[in-house]
Amino acid sequence: FYADGTGWDDEQLVATDISPITWRKLASRWNRGIAKPGKGVAGSVKTHSIRFKDTAAGKPPGYFVEQIED
Repeated sequence: FYADGTGWDDEQLVATDISPITWRKLASRWNRGIAKPGKGVAGSVKTHSIRFKDTAAGKPPGYFVEQIED
């Protein structure tokens, strides 16, 4: 249908297509290019996070965070 290039002309749009069409128009108009990877914090490693460390140690992640003792 789309391989020969004529499918786009014969395509039928429906009411639910408004969201992706509106998003594409908005993104096209305000395009700022491809996002670059986040800078993060210099020297930080995800394994240094207490939550990741505890999960790697076998403790299941929970909603509440334990208080850190000094």
